[in-house]
Parts: sequence; C-alpha cells; structure tokens
Amino acid sequence: MTVSTISRTVSCAVLLLGSCCWSALATAATPADNAASAESERDADEIIVTGSTREILALPSTAGSRLGLTPLETPASVSVIAGAQIRLRGDATINAAVTRAVGITTTATVGGAGNGVAARGFNGSSVAYIYDGIRNMGGLGNLAFPYDPWTVERVEVLNGPGSVLYGTGAIGGAINIVPRRPSETPEYNLRVSAGSFGTFREAIDATGPITEKLLYRFDVSQQNSNGYIDHGKSSSTAVSGALTFLPSDTLKITLSDDYGHIRPMNYNGLPLINGVALKSLRRENYGRTDDINVRFIENSARLNVEWSPGEDVSIRNISSFVYGDRIWRQGPTQLNYQPATNTILRGSYGEYVQKQRQWNNQTEIGWKHQLFGTDNSLSVGGDVEHLFFRRIVSTYAGTSVVSLTNPAPGLYPAVTPTATGQNMHIDRYALFVDDRLSLTSKLSIVGGLRYDRSNIHRDDAFSGVRVSRVYKPINARIGAVYDIASTFTAYAQYSKATDPISNVCCITAAQLSFDAAKGNQIEAGLKQSLWNGRLAWTLAVYRIKKNDLLIPDPVNPNTLIQVGAQSSKGIEATVALTVVDGVQIDANATVLKARYDEFRELVAGTLISRSGNRPTNVPQKSANLWVNWDATSRIKAQAGVRYVGNRFIDTANLISTPDYSVFDASLRYVVTDRLAVDVRAFNLTDKLYATTFIGNGRGGGQWQLGAPRSFEIAVTGQF
Repeated sequence: MTVSTISRTVSCAVLLLGSCCWSALATAATPADNAASAESERDADEIIVTGSTREILALPSTAGSRLGLTPLETPASVSVIAGAQIRLRGDATINAAVTRAVGITTTATVGGAGNGVAARGFNGSSVAYIYDGIRNMGGLGNLAFPYDPWTVERVEVLNGPGSVLYGTGAIGGAINIVPRRPSETPEYNLRVSAGSFGTFREAIDATGPITEKLLYRFDVSQQNSNGYIDHGKSSSTAVSGALTFLPSDTLKITLSDDYGHIRPMNYNGLPLINGVALKSLRRENYGRTDDINVRFIENSARLNVEWSPGEDVSIRNISSFVYGDRIWRQGPTQLNYQPATNTILRGSYGEYVQKQRQWNNQTEIGWKHQLFGTDNSLSVGGDVEHLFFRRIVSTYAGTSVVSLTNPAPGLYPAVTPTATGQNMHIDRYALFVDDRLSLTSKLSIVGGLRYDRSNIHRDDAFSGVRVSRVYKPINARIGAVYDIASTFTAYAQYSKATDPISNVCCITAAQLSFDAAKGNQIEAGLKQSLWNGRLAWTLAVYRIKKNDLLIPDPVNPNTLIQVGAQSSKGIEATVALTVVDGVQIDANATVLKARYDEFRELVAGTLISRSGNRPTNVPQKSANLWVNWDATSRIKAQAGVRYVGNRFIDTANLISTPDYSVFDASLRYVVTDRLAVDVRAFNLTDKLYATTFIGNGRGGGQWQLGAPRSFEIAVTGQF
C-alpha cells in the first residue's frame, strides 16, 4: 500500500474513534434508547465476536421452502451465510461470499456483472439469483444485483432444483439474497478500508425508529479500485432505503428501494502463450481500448405488506418493480497469441445494450392448523408478472495486433457495425402451494407444487417480425424428514424442474419453437446438531438428470433437435465445530460426476459425439475451510482456504483450467466495544489461477485471472 493509502486510512480511523467516543457519552446518558434486540446483537458480532455454530441448523430459512422451516426440518440441502459473517471475512462481492457455500463455484465474467456460479454440475441460467424472494426474469436483473454485501442481511443457498419455489430455471440451485431492513433498535455503522491496487471502500448505515410506529433504514456503500491489471479501474455504488410502518401488532408495511451502479474492471483475460498462462504477463490488459464503456445500473423498488389476522394465519403481498440498464462495450473479447510475431491478435469487438423493466405482484397465504389430528403448515399463493427486455447487439468486423508487453489500447474498428436485437414481452402467471404435514412426532412430509404460464413475444428490433410462444410447466417435489433424535434428522426428496433453452435476454426466434428442458432430482441426506450446538454437520447425496437439450440432427446437422441429456451425481458435506470457546471451524466439500449423457455438436462440418464428457466450467471437486480464533478478548484471528478442481473449457474436454487453492487470513483488533480494526491478506501464496475461461480451441482463448496477493486495512465503528 502507498503512503497516501495508509494516510487516508489513519485519518478515517481517527474520525471513527472520535465519533465512537461521542456516541459512548450519548449512550451513557440514554441507555434505554440503545437496548439491543437479538437480531441487533447478531449484527454487533461484527465488532465483538466471531460467531457460533449453535444456530446454524436451528434458525428458520426461506431457502428450501415458503413455510419458514429450519434446515433440520427441510428435506433439501440448504445453507445460510449471515451478512455479518460475510463482512467480517472481508468478502467484497456477493460472488466471493456465496462461493464459500458447499458446492458453489464461480463462473463470473464482466458480462455477467461478476455474479455467475455453478452448482451440482450446472451453470448459467440453471442457477437462479433471487432478490428477497422475487426472481428477476431477465439476464440483467438475475446476474448483476446486488453487488456489494454491505446492504445484505443474509444469503440463502438451495442446492438442487428450485423450480417449485421460483419457476422455470434453477435446476442446479438457487441463491436468495435478503437485504437488511428497518430495526426497532437504533444502530449506526460506519466502515472504511484501503488496500492494494489503490482499492478504497466506504460504507455507512443507519436504522431505528422515527416514531413509535415508523421505522427507517438507510445504507450507502462505495468501492473504488485501480485493479490488479493495468488500466483496470472499477467502481460500484449501492444505496438502499426502507420505511416500515407498524399501524398495529398484526400489520407491517415496508416500502423499500435498492439501487446499484457498477462499473466493473475492464478485463478480457490473459491469453495463453503456447498453451501456458505466464505469471510475468498477469498484469497486462490486452482487451483495453480507449473507447470502452461498461456500466450496469439497476434499481429494485417494492411494497411489502404483511398481515397476521390470526395467531396461525399470515398474509403477505409484495409488489415490486425492477429497472435496469446495461451497456457492455468492453473491447475485443478474443485474444490469441501469434508465435511467429510474438504478438497478440485481437478480435470479436462488440457492444451490448440491454434495458429491463419488470413488474411483479406476489400474494401468499400461510396457515398453521390441525389436519387429521396432526400439525400441518400450508402456504398457497400466486405471481403475476410482466417483463419488457430489450437487447441490441452491435458487432464490429476486423482485428488488431498488439505487442506482448505494454500493449497499446487502440480503438474499435472504424467500420459500420452489424446490429441485431430483440424486444421481449413476457406475461407470466403462477400458482404455487407448499405444505408440511407431521404424520407422527418424528416423521413429517414436505411437498410443493407450482404451475406457471408464460406468454412470450419476441419482436425483432429491426424487422419487427414477432414470434410467440406459451410455456405451461408444472413442477413438483415431495420429501420426508425423520427425526432420529431431537437434533438429528434424515431426509429424502424427489423433485421435478424445468430449465429454459436459453436465457430470456438472448433467446432466438428458432429456440422459441422448442419446449423448455425438463429435469428431476433424487436426494437424500443427514443433518445433526451435537453437544449443545457446538457441532453441526450435514451430508447429502443426489442425482440430477436434465433432458431435452438442443443438439444437431444426425441426418441434417444444420438443424437442431431436442433429444440431448445431461446429468450429475455427487455428495456434499458440511461441518461447523466449536472446538473450544473462541475457536470455531467451518468446512465443506463436494465431489461430483457431471457428464453429457447424449450430446453432439457440429465441428468443421462433421458431427461429433460429446457423450460421456464433462460439461464446461464444472469442477468435480471443491471445498472450503474457515477457522476463527479469539486469541484474546480483543484479538481475533481468521484464516481460510478455497479449493476448486480443474474445469474443462470446451465440450471436447481437450483444454482445462487447473485446480487451485487460495488462502486468505485476517487479524482483528477490538479497540473498544464499538470500534475494530482489521488487517486482511488475500491469496497469501500469490497463486496464479483462473476463475473462468473465455474462448476455446487448442492454443486459443484466455484465462480470467483471480486477484494476486493483496492486503487491506479496514476500520469499523458502531455508534
């Protein structure tokens, strides 16, 4: 870090310390105004403790059902990552945070705003991003928002099909991001940090009562960096605000708005030199031009009404509007080494402009009652939604050549681009039901059913030609949970799911003539909490099969037919252990076998079978380990490792990115109960590794590298 970076951090620390001292005096004068609720105490854990295993399996979650079940009660693999834990570890993005969950690995690219992941052998639109229970149907809203975890209360992960909860898609998994909302307890937090590559982060939030019946919350965060490659500047701004009105003990009305503006690092990867990624070239930026423009603007506004007319009856209605604009003029995305001249040939220049407008209304009724003399929990409801999505693609013919070191940026080719585009109009209606019936004191049945009807109209943006299609999928699941002991359960589940042929943003007129792909999963597992919650572990085994992939017709290879198949099977395990007071270990691991069961592709006019090959960007093994140690009452140490196995970048399985392990560590000094300083180190061994890959073919394409070794100093205060 530079002298100016350290100076800026120290100055912020002094300001924080002064604010906290002033706050401490105010607290002493009005102690009643600062009584903390249980939820606020967990938020305060960012300052005073590192966490506990006791509530991992016992806290209700929306990840696996609409019934508010705990992970122990849910017949599925679910996990919850608390926002306080994310911020304590120093994860700067949602992608960095969620890929610490079991079986979740990154496939992030700039075009996907850095949030793409793979789960259980599937990626792309097969893993859904949901924001506070509502899935954004366009490619823009699904991938880019939110970016900064400062505004997040928790991230909930469902491994395996989520179509019963969220509709078409999510055959590999679903990620629900729950934002922070107003609290009855006054609380104010401020965080500043500075780190390697000119990285600065600032954030502030405030929540509490305005009146006895009106609460508020306001969060602002900003990130700026020069980037770990040359000319790799990036920035993001997140602003969230919410008002909660409590007219009675049974009625709660929340109006919220969440805004994000992202300018990601301009980076198209490191081209391989004779098939090898050279560490000496890791900072070179071969995809830069002087006329690039990449930005993402998104906003989610919603009105949430929750009413409990009776002790066992709840009614919730969410009205939401998602607005998004994206422009991606990122420079050449194909970079190939030319041995004869020792240069890089650049090609594939394009500009992508997308606009999204999505209106949604979801109504849900929950009812807990006796059915046939046993406890039953029921949730029924429906969705009404309209989506407008516009995508214009302009491609520029031509190539350019740059030197291997210190490449000149250049400009886009001075040619008239070829433009294509589409306007998507989608009206979707859905009905769903979730139910849990306790057959005995030990055995319960959990099931769900969902019907979706999507009327899709695709208008060519230039010719005006319209192609329409109606999809009417029905998805279902049924599972059983058996209590072996009070905190030890066994479960099994069967679920059906559907997956789109292509993402809404990019689907072609020809693809609309095909049905959605269909899939199913069988899963079984064990979950247990031991020693008064000091040990919690889970184990899951599964098999997923997805049918109706598009492949070339063997009789007429230039025509697609829908008979392909893809499957995966695997095992996942998690462990959270409090070894002794102050020492906690969190670990997870997965081993899977993913393959194309029936898949062919056309290569240079020849139809070649890929059956038996592994799908692209899917590792067979992945694992995470994180250790917390409270060395003293004021010193907290953390360390972790993230392991990802090798991944193929082509369906022929000829080229792969190697496996990697990345080590992170941090040390926290608690100055006072309201002020802490963190020193963090990322990628301690300075590992050269690829988070994902662009391009294919022998010697072609490039690695998108993860960040090299870096450091950060962060100061966090509460007042």
